[in-house]
Amino acid sequence: MDFKIGDVVILKSGGPKMTVSEYPIKMIDGSENHAQVQCKWFSDNNHLTHSFFHIDELEKQN
Repeated sequence: MDFKIGDVVILKSGGPKMTVSEYPIKMIDGSENHAQVQCKWFSDNNHLTHSFFHIDELEKQN
């Protein structure tokens, strides 16, 4: 699956809507990791949170 910064995604297992903030992931050595996506979302207590997910864990939302 191809992701773009700004895409709205959700974990296939459920959870909050998240925004793609980095894809592909830029590695320290300059290479690109196309297997992971960085996402940001607001937690239940309204704190901005971020994490990395494998592309197979996510699906795009309309």
